Amino acid sequence: MKKLLFLTLVVSLCVPMVVAQDNEAAPTGSKIISAVKSQTRGLGDVTWGPLDVTTPTGDIRCLGCEIIGTDFFVTGAFDFTIAYLHKLDSAGNLQWSNPQPPACWGAWGWRDLAFDGTWLYAGSDTDHAYEVTQIDPADGSPTGTYYGPYPINPCRALAWDPGTTCFWTASFGSDIYQCDLGGGSTSFPTILGGSYGAAMVGGDLWMHSQDGIGELWSELTNGNFTGVTFDGAMGGIAGGACAHDLGGGMWELIGLSQTTYDSLMGYECPTTTLPLECDTSVLDPFLGGDINFSLDAGVANAGRNFCLLMSATPYNLGINCGGHILEMDWDFVTGLAFQLTMAGGLPFMDTLGAGGDASVLFTVPAHTMIGPNDITIYFGYTLFQPFGFVSNVVDVLFEGYTPPTGYKYDDGSTENALGWNGGGNTLWMHNFDAIGGTDTIDTIDIAFGYNGGPGTLNGLDGIAYVYEESDTDRDPTTNATLVATVGPLTITGADTDTFMDFDLTTGVSVTGSFFIAAYVNVPSGSFAAGMDYDSGYTTGDSWFLGYDTNPWDPDPSNFVNLTVYEMSAIGYPYHWMIRGNQ
Repeated sequence: MKKLLFLTLVVSLCVPMVVAQDNEAAPTGSKIISAVKSQTRGLGDVTWGPLDVTTPTGDIRCLGCEIIGTDFFVTGAFDFTIAYLHKLDSAGNLQWSNPQPPACWGAWGWRDLAFDGTWLYAGSDTDHAYEVTQIDPADGSPTGTYYGPYPINPCRALAWDPGTTCFWTASFGSDIYQCDLGGGSTSFPTILGGSYGAAMVGGDLWMHSQDGIGELWSELTNGNFTGVTFDGAMGGIAGGACAHDLGGGMWELIGLSQTTYDSLMGYECPTTTLPLECDTSVLDPFLGGDINFSLDAGVANAGRNFCLLMSATPYNLGINCGGHILEMDWDFVTGLAFQLTMAGGLPFMDTLGAGGDASVLFTVPAHTMIGPNDITIYFGYTLFQPFGFVSNVVDVLFEGYTPPTGYKYDDGSTENALGWNGGGNTLWMHNFDAIGGTDTIDTIDIAFGYNGGPGTLNGLDGIAYVYEESDTDRDPTTNATLVATVGPLTITGADTDTFMDFDLTTGVSVTGSFFIAAYVNVPSGSFAAGMDYDSGYTTGDSWFLGYDTNPWDPDPSNFVNLTVYEMSAIGYPYHWMIRGNQ
């Protein structure tokens, strides 16, 4: 028995005192600017909150905020009798409430806060007005250091810029000021009407203002508005602001909202996108296939969970990810939707390990129907719970197709071939099920050899056969009957993936399970059975048999005396270049 030869080819491929709220209102005629939310960055997605700060402090006029580690510092005017600085933990539990200097009492006192890594800072509408007060975060007392005076009273929005060692500040309808520690300042024109808070995210300034739909967040670089904005989720009056560096280019903006219960809320504010990579740019859904998505190693988000988002438009990533199921929403073009889920109903996701890659393999089943038109599907990674911080978007073109009217498995191209080392009689075949139970085959198409082969099959005789089986085991060695023969025909176009037509003239009727076979008596060193690797495979699709004695007898009763191979059983779950046409 000659052994099978596999040709190796290159494939490209406190008890609260709560009374009615009395907050400072936005100025009349404040300018409204439209909110633009960047879905591809997850910008503005709520990460936590609202965290009630009125109930634990008993303060109905909370104003500014700052975060140090996991603790929050909040300023408050209480009932205009005494002003406080409150410290709360991350769960909103009050740590202490210490009075501001008496000169701040009877008015709003300190407003927004800033932090330089050691000291807190605030501006006041009464005590050291037009200056910035340095505060010890250990107990909330002034250190005796003051910066200024400045041309604007920095009692409302205030942020510390470590990159330029200066303060940024603004007030109702004012310009935005960059103030150095020596008292100098530079003003930048504003489009905001009611600035209440400021925060630095990396090298960019974010203003929290009473504009737009309630609270508005607006980004500035070097004092200039970038046009990137989003509306806050609380719907109250904007208060102070701060920012929290989560690492790896991921930040949270934290805003204080003055509502019935003054509250803090966190918002997603990434400064970079995750570097998502995709190894497939075009996929044929009829053939199916795998798409491998990966995040580069070195992304500083160890232990975070990521999930894969999909959308039919590049702008909906993160929008159609409701609840615990992520949908690939193709309904409006194909009537088909995919749902990727894990055990327990959690989204299909992957955890990014410390210093390692995150990756996920998305498999599209063979014979997935999407219709005749090409469709581009957009993919991105995002944090899981909450959904936000989406990576760069990558797209994959899903090629449209029209379902075949005949019988075939191949995609029209070969990657390899199979045969006998010493040549000899060779038969290879496909199993099909008759459409509708009974059908008529008019022609058979066969491509001999493999693309790029030596062409030594040209001029040989090729024959096509149709076998019908009376059972449904898809095995040609049991209950198969020869029902049609076409040929011999002289082989042309071998090793080029060119199909030859074998005409059955009047057609042959097939019922149930049947086989279409190709036969060649091949010389040594030639391999006629071209294999297609890329069309998916079901056990029983493809068979291979032959022997090197003459004469050839196509009677299936002889098959029991031959070694017959089901292709997946011998490690080659691939299809031949054999087709039947109606």
